[in-house]
Amino acid sequence: MISHNTSGTTRVWAISLFLLLIVPTLAQAEDQVGIYFDEAYQNFSIEAPAPNTIITGYLVLNDPADNAGVAGWELCADIEGPGQFLSWELEGQTINIETAPCFQVGIGDYPLPLGPRVLLATFTLLVMEPLPISISVNPIYNASIPGEMAYLTDSDPSEIRVLHSASGNPSVAWINQQMPGAVIEPSQLNFDYVPLFNDATQTVSVYNPGGGPLFLDIELDGDAAFTLTTVSGPQTVNGGETLEIPVLFHPTEVGYFTTSLVFNHSLADNVFINGYGREPIAAWDMPPELIFGEIPIGSAVVLPFSISNTGETLLPVEPSLLSECLEFSVLNPGPYSLNPGESITLQVEFAPQSAGLIHCNLSLGSVVGSIPLFGTGHLVSLDYSLSPEFLDFPTWLWEVP
Repeated sequence: MISHNTSGTTRVWAISLFLLLIVPTLAQAEDQVGIYFDEAYQNFSIEAPAPNTIITGYLVLNDPADNAGVAGWELCADIEGPGQFLSWELEGQTINIETAPCFQVGIGDYPLPLGPRVLLATFTLLVMEPLPISISVNPIYNASIPGEMAYLTDSDPSEIRVLHSASGNPSVAWINQQMPGAVIEPSQLNFDYVPLFNDATQTVSVYNPGGGPLFLDIELDGDAAFTLTTVSGPQTVNGGETLEIPVLFHPTEVGYFTTSLVFNHSLADNVFINGYGREPIAAWDMPPELIFGEIPIGSAVVLPFSISNTGETLLPVEPSLLSECLEFSVLNPGPYSLNPGESITLQVEFAPQSAGLIHCNLSLGSVVGSIPLFGTGHLVSLDYSLSPEFLDFPTWLWEVP
């Protein structure tokens, strides 16, 4: 509690910072806070076309509902874009228990002067690049009214009044609002290892947060293993829009490859791109052997089996049998070329011509190798029975005529 003596009378100002933390009686006033760049507190948007420009701004309470003056206030200011607050100067004899640009302020003597525009603070801001910047005001983390900005009046410091944004949303001031900007993601593409003659695609996005159009001239500067498939050359990205740029990596030889995605000569944020080409992996899935079991000589049986290309490259399948493998034959000998993920079903017939175990290898080409074939020829034995086992004829007398 701070006192001030006027004409022999002690005037007590109950404007401790802690009054902002008591449970408030909410008022119906529409008190508004804004940020401006002129001393008349009118301009909330300016242009700063040169890099590293220092700008002065003003945090102002508009049209306070109470005519006794401002006795305390709280909020946070924030910047989005290539800008940085340099300094803050609070009006009056003030105490701030937060760290600027967050404020929970108690005024140590007379309240701030009355009027339709009450200056709360003056700040300086560094504009590092001529790109769009927005400044917002928000509630502090531990707000007196959860989720709200607030201030105290000198007529009744126990009543906390809600502060509303002058724009109706957190952003209240803009620098280079009509200038284009470029938010590029990601800043680097790494394709890692890609099999030779395979395609890999990744995408770079360019977002324009500004109000004006962003003009680009998109090209790649580096190894020819990288190409732009659908978006290249002159492009326009309007404010609030995003351009997606697919980049294709197609290595044709083993090695390390690099390039840069260039947007234009004035936009320095090029995207570095790299990748490795490697030999593709050949892999397949099939049964380890075919076993036909016992088959009677003179009969035939057909067994199917599948070969699946589980690798990364074209898989040649060229079935063939040695000339001595007379008992086996391939009914659909091909040849075939299987793309990754494809399968083929082959049919092998076994027709034994002799008894006993018969073994042969079915060659499937120089890549896949061979699959062993096993079958047994079975000699069918004759089996019979007589019925009846004997014939008994009765005795007949033969008479001589």
